[in-house]
Amino acid sequence: MIPLRRLCLLLLAFVPARPARTDILVLQDGKRIEGEVVEAGDVYRITTKYGALTIPKTEVRDRIPSGAAAPAPEAPVPPGSRPPAAPSPDILTPPAAPKSPPTPPGRQDEDLIAHYPFDGDATDASGNGHHGTILGAVPSPDGKIGGALAFNGKAHVALPAAATAGLKRFTFALWMQTSPREAPPPPAFWRQPTLLGAATSGWGSQDVGLFVVAGRAGYFHGLSPRRDAFFRSAAVLADNAWHHVALTNDGERVRLYVDGRLAAGEHVVFGPPDPPKPSRDETTPSGQALAPHPLFVGASAAREVGENVACFFEGSIDDVRIWGRALAPAEIAALVNQASAPRVRLPEPDTAAQKEAERSIRDRHRLEYGKRAAADLLALARTLLDEAAEARNDAAARYVLCREARDLAAQAGDAAEAVRAVDRMARDFDVEALPMKADAMSAALRSVRTPEAAEAFAACALDLVEEAVAADRYDTAASLLARAESAARQAQSPALLDQARERRKRVESLRSEYQGIRDALKAVEAGSNDPGQSLAAGRYLCLSKGDWDRGLPMLARGSDATLKALAEQELARPETPEEQAALGDAWWEAGTAKGGSLKARCQDRAADWYERALPAATGLARQRMESRIESARGGAAEGGIPRRGLVFWVDPGRAGGPEPLRELVSGARPSKSTVAPAPAGVPAIAFARTEVEYPASPAVQAIEREGTIVAWVRPDPENTAGGVVDRYEGNHDDVSLWVYNGRLAECINWPETSCWPPTRFSETRVPSDRWSLAAMTWDAKTLTFYLDGRPDGSHPLPAIPKRGGTVVNLGSNPPGGREPYLGLIGAVLIYNRALRPAEIQSLYQATRSRFR
Repeated sequence: MIPLRRLCLLLLAFVPARPARTDILVLQDGKRIEGEVVEAGDVYRITTKYGALTIPKTEVRDRIPSGAAAPAPEAPVPPGSRPPAAPSPDILTPPAAPKSPPTPPGRQDEDLIAHYPFDGDATDASGNGHHGTILGAVPSPDGKIGGALAFNGKAHVALPAAATAGLKRFTFALWMQTSPREAPPPPAFWRQPTLLGAATSGWGSQDVGLFVVAGRAGYFHGLSPRRDAFFRSAAVLADNAWHHVALTNDGERVRLYVDGRLAAGEHVVFGPPDPPKPSRDETTPSGQALAPHPLFVGASAAREVGENVACFFEGSIDDVRIWGRALAPAEIAALVNQASAPRVRLPEPDTAAQKEAERSIRDRHRLEYGKRAAADLLALARTLLDEAAEARNDAAARYVLCREARDLAAQAGDAAEAVRAVDRMARDFDVEALPMKADAMSAALRSVRTPEAAEAFAACALDLVEEAVAADRYDTAASLLARAESAARQAQSPALLDQARERRKRVESLRSEYQGIRDALKAVEAGSNDPGQSLAAGRYLCLSKGDWDRGLPMLARGSDATLKALAEQELARPETPEEQAALGDAWWEAGTAKGGSLKARCQDRAADWYERALPAATGLARQRMESRIESARGGAAEGGIPRRGLVFWVDPGRAGGPEPLRELVSGARPSKSTVAPAPAGVPAIAFARTEVEYPASPAVQAIEREGTIVAWVRPDPENTAGGVVDRYEGNHDDVSLWVYNGRLAECINWPETSCWPPTRFSETRVPSDRWSLAAMTWDAKTLTFYLDGRPDGSHPLPAIPKRGGTVVNLGSNPPGGREPYLGLIGAVLIYNRALRPAEIQSLYQATRSRFR
């Protein structure tokens, strides 16, 4: 769903000729929507060029008849001040005269040079073409406004110099989030973790840096002739919350705003031969234009992309905007208020607008539409989706671009791309996404021609089954399963066919249970506190669907005293290993007492808590938890992680807590670690010529004739030859998995064997723009690579790995010289047996939702 402010801007950009009788709705953020307005209870219904829109009255500040003067935007109320008295609902009270001229509607877009929403890329949404270059930053769905970019302390985004060169007046604004840092600020004032900036050299060298200094907002600049200014505010940024930060320069003074308010603080102006001049003024002097160097988001650097990059930021950044003027205080406050406005999706454009947009698109791409090969259709679909991302000021064009991309991808037989187009459409428009995806899947299946395409289709269909189950759309889930089974047979994939059949059993069981509790669930979601209904709904959501966040509050209001107490303990969020183990015991005992189907479900939940407590456990307590986990999970439940033979497991997203790098099987802590913390919101370890090592347990040391190494990886584009996992001792490689020149590779028993440089690779390249599950299995005869759950190249086993390596290394390959892996590793699992293809596929399906 798009923010309400973007909806308003879109509508304002295309206001049609005014009907005979129109009104203006003034929203709480000052934006306006013009059209024919009808009151309907607690909402207004307004008809615009793009159809009818429903807006709650609580989101509307005023309704102005056509031709009446509009009130000026309200200034934000300072903390601790009393808000003005509310006007009588029967009298339209003119607003008090503002202290500064009111900001006309839409004025925030005046002189907008660049806008980077960071919704998966660094596209400039202003239409000015100042697209950025992402260098290591990772897209995250958890932004302040839609998505964001996560920065791991070694990543940045380069913006083109043309965006800011020569600006004497400007505004930089962004949203940021970071956690508390214990380290003191660096001694050099320009060497702080930078949100946005470019440091050059020399006093007054026309550079700038907006940064976090000792957890607080600050900046430096060299915009005063032969002078540098360093400003440190009292506004705390490093507290895990989202904050809005803006820096303005009106040509004479520079000002810092945090969360919409002018930041107080202290500054020092430097410049030989004069001594430093401390001051508590809220502004610093400027006067010079910005130098012709690119700005960097998340770092600071000199002159060119990648040159002298330093001062890296750790955290998330969203919605970066650059103006060629200093925004007024009211405009900056409005930016903050708009980000908190309710998100509203646009109605589907009317038929006439869609036809006009389609005509324009087809005319623009007439040559591409004339090509009918699958590869050409898919290329055009991707081109249209890229255009949709930039068509932010034309709702009809954006809708039709997504629709056409969906249809073209389906004609090409690429179900995943068709689904992506629907997701892109549903983000902005009020459409039923799931039925649309199901229809696209039906169309795509008719165009599937190869076993590889059929396998990809089946995997996509199984993903959509989970989406349908989550929405309790069991008829849709059954239809998708039928298509998945058909594609699995076409792909001649027994593993996928088995998985689809097992999934069907689960769907039918859930469908039957849902039919029995549907009325209770609807009643509880409508506000009923009936204990019996709460129990039925909560038990279905938690113990059947695994939707614990949604179901626990219901279970805690239910009539079953045992489940009620367990839900209350869950909602208390136990953090210590002792509390987690105790909650596991309570679930285990509840399952034993209840018996039947509830026994397995309760004890599976117990295993979840045991796994969290296990790294800190020792002796008999550890053995008991391990035994119960094995009993509950039964080796490899459908859709689960295989447990038999698992001897090493590092998984920051699962471990959580204060020790995310702890090894989950043995409980071992790293013996050596130089890795950086993972970016905010990403369950991973960041590697940048760094590594982490563990002592190999006896079970890991004993691996010899057969084994499996599995890792979720997202390599940086510049990764060329990096060791992902290596069991070694001294200067000897026993067995290692690599990403080498874009493909998976192995090295066994170096230097005795000629495995370096590698000669055995996966068939498919490992992408650098998304997560992939990389795996390597071997038995006494064959070595097989897997990518995303599918076999991707087999080779005769070059040698049986020697047993006894005492170290497991993640992120490099120490013997013979450290070959570092660059990028993210999300999880590593090592088995003392060769997993079967169905088990690799099961592991992929069980964990992929965490790495998207």
